[in-house]
Amino acid sequence: MNRKRWRNLRQRTIATVRTTTPSPTTLKKWLNQCLDQPCLVCGQPALEQPGLCADCEWTLPWQPPGCQCCAVSPEERPATTWLCDACQLSPPHFRRCHCLFRYTSPVNALISRIKDNGGFAEARTLGELLAREFERHYQDSGQSLPTLLVPVPLHSGRLRFRGYNQSHLLAQAISARTGIKVLHNSCRRQPLTHSQRGLDATSRRANMAQMFTASARTRLTSNRQVAIIDDVVTTTSTIRAMAQVLTHAGAETIDVWALARAN
Repeated sequence: MNRKRWRNLRQRTIATVRTTTPSPTTLKKWLNQCLDQPCLVCGQPALEQPGLCADCEWTLPWQPPGCQCCAVSPEERPATTWLCDACQLSPPHFRRCHCLFRYTSPVNALISRIKDNGGFAEARTLGELLAREFERHYQDSGQSLPTLLVPVPLHSGRLRFRGYNQSHLLAQAISARTGIKVLHNSCRRQPLTHSQRGLDATSRRANMAQMFTASARTRLTSNRQVAIIDDVVTTTSTIRAMAQVLTHAGAETIDVWALARAN
């Protein structure tokens, strides 16, 4: 673009801004339209926010009310708050688990892209939704915000292979919205004898025995209100094991926040 055309474009832009006062929502729509942001689900332009059109956001599989502790919500039960048998028989060391979605289509595919295909666009979009619900919950409930965000750690070998920790990306999104600090390496993850994928609840719990151990930074959770951040909660084996380590280190209260729950 030559200098004369650039000067004319600049003058027209300034004149437009001076004569109109668009709302933040309108500005966001203009920006998304200019950047041609596609919806991660349907591929149509995402005008409301980067990554999701309004229709697809509305029809996402939002998690209904379920167990007031671990958030499980089987389809055969009414969408009400109750306490499941597992949490009654073996109460976990966390206060409550909050999950945004059911682990079904299209959320499961979006999370798989984050974990296996470098889906940073998916991480930004879902992380923003999680951060929005995180902030809303503590405002509406009157509970004080956690003072530390502790993403579930990956084993060092898997972290080197993948290059990033998806739970850390989600924690960063919450931190950017709330200002809460993220505690890296809050505990140490030991290598799994077998992958957790495909195992039933009993096998997962056995596989997770002694999975997390305290690290030099674990003591930083002492007398703090902690929020464990994860991507998917399946049988609660992972978050139970991690919460136990943090409790023994002196964490005052522990909440769990995750994108999705397998029901």
